[in-house]
Amino acid sequence: MGAAHGSLTYTVYFVVEEPPEGFKDAFLDALRKHAFRDIDINAGKDRSIGWCALGNPFDLELSWEKVFVDPYVCLSLREDLIRIPKAAFQAHLERKERELLKKEGRETMKKSERANLKAMVLQELRHRALADIRTTDVVWNTGDGTIRLFTHSKSMQEQFEDIVRDTWGLKIVMSAPYTLLAARGENGAELASQLMDLEPADFVGTPE
Repeated sequence: MGAAHGSLTYTVYFVVEEPPEGFKDAFLDALRKHAFRDIDINAGKDRSIGWCALGNPFDLELSWEKVFVDPYVCLSLREDLIRIPKAAFQAHLERKERELLKKEGRETMKKSERANLKAMVLQELRHRALADIRTTDVVWNTGDGTIRLFTHSKSMQEQFEDIVRDTWGLKIVMSAPYTLLAARGENGAELASQLMDLEPADFVGTPE
C-alpha cells in the first residue's frame, strides 16, 4: 500500500505535542538509527522492521533531501518476516532426529535434546528461507501535525505507534473526534468528556 500508487487506504494520526526545540537537527540521526536492519537470525529472530526511503525498501541511506518535501516528511516502513511452514519444519525435524538416533544407536531422544534440535533446525531453515518483504508508506504533514499511515492493519498500526515513539519520542493518537479533543489539553479533555455524553440524533425522521 502506498502514497504514490495503489489504493489510497490510510489511517490518520495526530501528533499530540509539538516536537521539541532542536528536533530537526536530531531528526535524521534518530531516523538513521532506526532504519531497517536485516533480520538477526543468529539471535533467534524471524522478523525486523525499520525505516526506508519512500517506495524503495532497499534504499536505507536516508537523507534530508530524500525524506522532506516541504512541509511533508515522506518515508516507508519496511518489515521483513520469515515464515517456515509447519509441515516443512516437522519433516526436517523428523529427518534430523532419525539421523541422530541412527548415528548414536539409540531409539529415543531426551526432551531437552529434542528442544535443542528444534532450535537448530529452525535456525537452519531461517538461514535458507527468503524473507517476505512488506512496505507501508508514511506521510507526515509537519504543518498541521497529521500523519498518514497507508494501511488499516491493526498489527502495523501498533508497530508504527511503537517505532514513532522509539525513533523520535513523539506521542501520536489515531485521529477521531474523541482522541483529537482529549489530546488538546485540559479544555479538550472536558469537551471530549461532553462528547461521550451526546445522544444520537435522528436527522431523517420516522416515516409515518
